[in-house]
Amino acid sequence: MQCNCAGVEFARTGKDLNFVTAPSIVLPFSLNSLDSTGSVVNTWNLELRMGAEGGYNFENSLNSNGYGGFLRTKLGASNVFIFRKVAGFDHIEIDSSYDVRLPYKKELFGVTNATGTEVYSLSSKARHYLTNTLTLALNKNWGIAITHKYGSLPPTFNFVNHTLTIGLSYTYPAPASK
Repeated sequence: MQCNCAGVEFARTGKDLNFVTAPSIVLPFSLNSLDSTGSVVNTWNLELRMGAEGGYNFENSLNSNGYGGFLRTKLGASNVFIFRKVAGFDHIEIDSSYDVRLPYKKELFGVTNATGTEVYSLSSKARHYLTNTLTLALNKNWGIAITHKYGSLPPTFNFVNHTLTIGLSYTYPAPASK
């Protein structure tokens, strides 16, 4: 069981502000494949999530007084594959995450039109969000990450229509446990 007991959702632009609490149940699964020496070669992690998000909208792009209380069902899953013995790389990691939010009443939903203007409406339709990341680890710390995003996130639920980013990633080594 996890609980983000108190948080704030806000937009970098606009006037969108929510207070939110989000209890959830998380079911983790993990599987490792070993080589003949007992060293981990490949890892698979799956995490299933089920919960709710509830809170209060103080203000938004359509109404400076907000629309009050809200409640959403939130379902999701994360899937991670790590391949450690790949020629030319320290390892390769494939990470995918999907969440769907199902509002119980109409909430703000934003779309960017052809001229680049954000257009908002109230809607209770499902809000899907998907991310996929491929990380090509050059060594233990440095890698190249390619990330795909699709969907919408609170508070404005502005729709992201297939973005692709490529960047350099750094993994900070965790201190050894005693």
